[in-house]
Amino acid sequence: QLIGTLAYMSPEQCAADPYNVDTRSDVYSLGVVLYELLCGKLPYKVRNRSIPDAARTIQDMPPARPSTVLLALRGDAETILLEALRKDRERRYQSAADLAGDLRRYLQSQPIHARPAGLYYQVRLFTHRHRAGVVAGVCGVLALIASVIVSTTFAVRATHAAAGEAMARDGAERITAFLQDMVSAASPYRKGRNVTVLEMLDAAANRIDGEFVGQPQADADVRLMVANTYAGVWLWGDVVTHAHRALELNEQLHGREHPVVADCLTVLGRALTFLNDPTAIVVQQRGLAMRRKLFGAQHALVADSMVSLAYALWSSGGMPQWEEAERNYQLGIEMFQQLNPEDHCSLARYTYSYASLCSARKRFEESEQLFREAVALYRTARSAGGVEDAYMVHVFDSFAYLLSRRGKTTEAAEILRESIAMTPDGFPRNRLFDARWRLATVHHNQADDAAAVGLYRESLAFRCGWLTRAYPEESAHLLRLSRRLAGSVASDGADRAGLFDEVFRTFRRLRTDDAVTLMRGMHDLGDALQYVDPESGIPLLRDGLHFMRAVRAPGFWMTAETESVLGGCLTAAGRYEEAEPLLLESFVFIRRAETKRNVRLRAALDRIAALYKAWGKEDRARAYRDFALVEDPQWKPAYIPQRVLQLW
Repeated sequence: QLIGTLAYMSPEQCAADPYNVDTRSDVYSLGVVLYELLCGKLPYKVRNRSIPDAARTIQDMPPARPSTVLLALRGDAETILLEALRKDRERRYQSAADLAGDLRRYLQSQPIHARPAGLYYQVRLFTHRHRAGVVAGVCGVLALIASVIVSTTFAVRATHAAAGEAMARDGAERITAFLQDMVSAASPYRKGRNVTVLEMLDAAANRIDGEFVGQPQADADVRLMVANTYAGVWLWGDVVTHAHRALELNEQLHGREHPVVADCLTVLGRALTFLNDPTAIVVQQRGLAMRRKLFGAQHALVADSMVSLAYALWSSGGMPQWEEAERNYQLGIEMFQQLNPEDHCSLARYTYSYASLCSARKRFEESEQLFREAVALYRTARSAGGVEDAYMVHVFDSFAYLLSRRGKTTEAAEILRESIAMTPDGFPRNRLFDARWRLATVHHNQADDAAAVGLYRESLAFRCGWLTRAYPEESAHLLRLSRRLAGSVASDGADRAGLFDEVFRTFRRLRTDDAVTLMRGMHDLGDALQYVDPESGIPLLRDGLHFMRAVRAPGFWMTAETESVLGGCLTAAGRYEEAEPLLLESFVFIRRAETKRNVRLRAALDRIAALYKAWGKEDRARAYRDFALVEDPQWKPAYIPQRVLQLW
């Protein structure tokens, strides 16, 4: 059990292991407070997240570098903050006094202990403390140096040219060797099985730090390549790690204005936008200004930066700047169409992004038209053998979702089937699970529950099967679970209960939040089964409720909604007395969680009305049908049992 304020807890505290918590945990918490004071934000995005998700972020994700929030923190201030926030407590400041000591030394321009005190570093700080004396000494030395410079200039130039050529050649050879080794690592003779692109990429990314020591240009080039590859498969946290380091290295090598520096800013800004980090706007603005200065006002890369900035302006977590975002979309897309009309994939991505803005502003007709343009562009690119990427899949999925919202469920199902067909096996982030789940939902909304049941069940099996990639040591066990899940609806009640207990124990041992998504899948499958086979849905939903109540606080909306769906199954099975308390009590919690009369709230009311109608209590059914039509939040239905009234 976690005790404390999660946002300020150390990684060892998040592990809920009291034997690993000591004063160094307090140092970590002090580091979080100091970070928040200096940067105006927490080092991790843990607000409004589930406890397991937030705890994993603190344990596994690196903190956002302070200098990306405030450039003035670059240097010793950033080093002190990151030293206090190290995951490994052995490498952290060992006491509050150590942290305080480095802060004092920083304020007095003395070498801090967290940074190795090299000669240049000590000289720089000495100069800062004794500026007047140093200036006088330097003036005398300059006269002597000037006489030497002329005689050595030509020799130095020749030496540097030769050294630079050798370094570039060595860097290129090391990059080539690195990439060849990365590809050869996919051999089944090494791993004993097929290796996915993501596994190969992760293994390569983990080797970069030690692979290019003394070769900063090669290090920067590989990191930018890896960042762009991670972006292509939608892994934005990994993009930030490598794009930020590539930016630092390229700024050291080329200065703060260079084409490759602008490339780093653009991909970093995109990743920050997807991670809902408002600093993405500043990063994209800098990249756009740099590209305009380097390439002129009319250039395809300038158009790319304008669209990237447009996305950040409305979707990076801050207050949306709708008008400025739209202006950038329109100008950027028009410019790109004129300059590079054959790049269908980029145009499709830009159009999709603009369509998403229109959808967010509830301009659904305009959004649908833009989605159709983006889908047409991707179909053209595919037919011509163009590059397929994660954006294409998301365009089709988002378009299907919009069509479903607009009641065009038949076309939505066709788009989702096309999306599933074009998705390769091994696509990241449980794509095979999610796509079938969404298609099942479309069938469910069409009242085609027989088709929905098969897809929901299939999606549950894919969830378990996918985890074999992330946890190869558990693959045999997970594959057995996957096969049993695929046939779980047809199995008997005792076997099914044991199966889901085993699934949940496995997921908790693997420390993955996929169990929560599985609960959602069980909920949807049970919802469909109430119309097709309620007797099979009842034990399935009871299994899900047992786990939800164990891992979530009372009143959690998903728990309440699953209770309501279980009540619907019990109603369909004619078990009215069992259904009534579940339906009424769950409705109270759903009503608390929902501020508007949305689909979830209306469905809960419809189930209550259906119960009383089937039970022959038409007056009570009418009371809840009337309640669904009244907008006054203070109004109550005519019939509320006493135990439910206490919760109300």
